[in-house]
Amino acid sequence: MAVGALRERETTGVSATGRRKGVLILCDTRAFGAVTCALLEPVVAEAEPIRAATYERAPNLLTPRTIKETALFIAELWRGYPTGWRAEGLAVAEQLTRLGANVLIVSPLSLGIDAAESYWDLASTDSLATRVNRLLRRPAARNQAAVLDQLSALEVTLSDYIAKPLGHVDG
Repeated sequence: MAVGALRERETTGVSATGRRKGVLILCDTRAFGAVTCALLEPVVAEAEPIRAATYERAPNLLTPRTIKETALFIAELWRGYPTGWRAEGLAVAEQLTRLGANVLIVSPLSLGIDAAESYWDLASTDSLATRVNRLLRRPAARNQAAVLDQLSALEVTLSDYIAKPLGHVDG
């Protein structure tokens, strides 16, 4: 299956049972999206379409309907700008959580932050597939306040990477 800025196995949407479905990966590079899709495809239920889009294209994809119908958003933690790095996934996760979405931030590094269910990196005690499947089984409206508290704690840890770098454009 071809992977571009947008990769889709089937359309996202609400299943016949009214349950949200699908995984949308938001990432800095197409490579991260392709690798994450490839890792998850064999272990995520076939009924869950997996798509990936770069942050650059995300503003066009994140419609109210997409947010409402997607079971899980995966946000790559890092986004590179010519002037530096930003914890873009954290900002995106906070916005999506406030809109009622189910979000997992993924870092390709081993930061060892194990305090948040909505965050996963290479040092996490469970696998990415295990975490994704656990979050897919949970309703999107899980304790929003607790998730926002976890994201706030991550902001403290990643405070040097929260500011919008020169050249950042809001979508």
